[in-house]
Amino acid sequence: MEKVNVNETKTHLSVLLKRIEQGEKFLITRGGRPVAQLIPVILPRRKRIPSFAAFRAKISRTKTSPLTVLDLLRKEAR
Repeated sequence: MEKVNVNETKTHLSVLLKRIEQGEKFLITRGGRPVAQLIPVILPRRKRIPSFAAFRAKISRTKTSPLTVLDLLRKEAR
């Protein structure tokens, strides 16, 4: 993990963010002491609905209201 001080971080934030997107990590220091870390965010992969036709069939078997459709979408996303 590369160390960068606060001033370098402020001056080169966009460059650091591009490097973070590539997987690099940085330790931000102030007066030589660590104060924060810049690390990439790892987003969970969403599970896709198998097919729209299957989803539509599932909806048609249920009494649909906006709430039940939303519930089905949330259930399928898990």
